[in-house]
Amino acid sequence: MGRFGSTQVASLLIIAVTIFSTCTTADGLQCPPGYDMHYKPGQLCVYLSSDTATWGHAKAICENRGARVLILDTLEVIRWFSTQMSLKMETWLDRSIWMGGKADGGIWQWNGYKNNKFPIILSDFVSGKPDIVNPDKKCLAYHVGKINGWIDMDCSTKYYYACQIYINP
Repeated sequence: MGRFGSTQVASLLIIAVTIFSTCTTADGLQCPPGYDMHYKPGQLCVYLSSDTATWGHAKAICENRGARVLILDTLEVIRWFSTQMSLKMETWLDRSIWMGGKADGGIWQWNGYKNNKFPIILSDFVSGKPDIVNPDKKCLAYHVGKINGWIDMDCSTKYYYACQIYINP
């Protein structure tokens, strides 16, 4: 026992090849170079920068890449991104990443996103945020730390940034 016959090995090999082929061809799409995070249901690709920029400069950089600053507009995408950042905790600990949200007149919204399916709500922020005492903190960032989550920051602060694009299925 414990040994496979040649027929069993061949069957397992065929199953493995079929599974591998199905996974590759079912997706059939790849994110552009540098976009190392991929959320399949929406074919969302995310690029995490290795440099820092102000919020406005990060927005311009993303737009020059044909992308936009990261928008987490559904509960599924929020959970997925949070899980991804937890997996990258060792590398990203105590770093903040610009996202595509901004406060305008005290109302938080996704910048340039007209169809808010999932608006920015205060409960999405970490405890004590947004900072209502400091009105200069008008840009949204994601902080990776003991508690991962959204924070409000001064837009002129330099942080890492995340760009997103959608690829057509």
